[in-house]
Amino acid sequence: MLKLIGILTFILITHRMHVRANYCYSLDREKPQRRFFSDATSYAYVRGAEYGRQYAAPFCRPSKFWLLARHGTSLPDKQILESLDELRMLRNEVVANNRKTATSRPSNESLCAEDLKLIHYWNLDGNITVEHSNYLTIQGWNDMKSLAKSFKRIFPDLLGRGYDVKQFMFRYTNEQHTEASYKAFVEGLFGKDAYLNISKVSRPIYPPLWLEKYKPKHQFVEEVNNFKKSSIVVRMISDVSARLGYPYPLTINLVELMWDICRYEQSWYMDSPSAWCAAFTLSDHKILEYIQDLKSQYQTGYTSDFNSDTPCDALEDMIRRFEKSSDPRVAVSFSHSSIIQLFLVALRAFKDDVLMTSLNYNEMWDRKWRTSRLTPYGANILAVKYDCSRDKKDPTPKVKFFLNQRVLTFPWCNADLCKMQDIINQYNAFFAVDLKSDILPFDTSEINLRKAHFIVNAAITLKGAD
Repeated sequence: MLKLIGILTFILITHRMHVRANYCYSLDREKPQRRFFSDATSYAYVRGAEYGRQYAAPFCRPSKFWLLARHGTSLPDKQILESLDELRMLRNEVVANNRKTATSRPSNESLCAEDLKLIHYWNLDGNITVEHSNYLTIQGWNDMKSLAKSFKRIFPDLLGRGYDVKQFMFRYTNEQHTEASYKAFVEGLFGKDAYLNISKVSRPIYPPLWLEKYKPKHQFVEEVNNFKKSSIVVRMISDVSARLGYPYPLTINLVELMWDICRYEQSWYMDSPSAWCAAFTLSDHKILEYIQDLKSQYQTGYTSDFNSDTPCDALEDMIRRFEKSSDPRVAVSFSHSSIIQLFLVALRAFKDDVLMTSLNYNEMWDRKWRTSRLTPYGANILAVKYDCSRDKKDPTPKVKFFLNQRVLTFPWCNADLCKMQDIINQYNAFFAVDLKSDILPFDTSEINLRKAHFIVNAAITLKGAD
């Protein structure tokens, strides 16, 4: 019996080595890794199916449309673009490493020839410069345009009648990628260059300066750093380094830089493999994703009452518009992943039973708070109000919520169609929040705390939360 177990174990190990030896990222048509790029995940990989059934409500018709959307796929920030020389040096070293050790290393620790060739010839597009950091990409433009067309097909009575200044309201923050996302979305609704004819756009307001001051930095930094020092991450770094031909471990900063360029490039050029993605296994991607999820949990997740109260004006804006029968019937705002995450916290959606820590990675594999699924590029929260006056049993207005074109459900809501009054009762506390006196624990007298800071188009500039 023991001999049989030993034989089976040997076969399993040999099989795993064989799989790795024959695996080429560049030749993998499925590339499941692309679904675990955190907030650099492409919308196409996580969006829900476009079928009318989930948007339908018996005896009801959609009467109002409220959308909060993250910008589309964009270029990385200035810090990453300024680090590209390090990656070019790494590229040259990897090629040299593999020339030296091609015959001495076990094949299961090596890159396949096709992936090595990708790294050998890798260079970032020369047009991508620091001056264009965070700009919307062509893929991002096309994704936002496609999103608008999708919603137009689903809600032709609300979105398919052409532009009317009284019926449509658009807002965006004061960055190029949110403004460009708005323009692409409007083109998807009304045709080429239609944004030139939009006469009423709410202008952006600047980010609340005190948010950076309030961030719970200590615990956030401590948990992330502790996880980076854990045996899980240390082993991942060792494996990645060996795969690239290094006899010693690279720094976590270099590994994260490789991963950043991998996930950005793969989101810009969806049909072409990114060279640096070849350095990572699916397991490696999930570990690096967890680092990003840890960060977002402490920045914009369920770690403080402050986070849940922050988007109170966004929630109030949605409810007040739905309470009124007057126009506009369509309200669309373009913002950032941080605002989407804070809004989800306000809704009390995707809350795990326990928080992520540096110690419970293996237990959190099926967590709800997963930024790859919650806030990919183009992420969006849609609320649709339904006129149910034809429903003889309950003619009161109803609302459906969607995240990335998937229905959102709540325990207090009947199935997925929520009564308008239940929504008001559930979130009524937000209407009474005084941001200055109820939330902020320090002197803010020098800062303008207009109630408008947290309206949906507020730009919250948190590192890594764009």
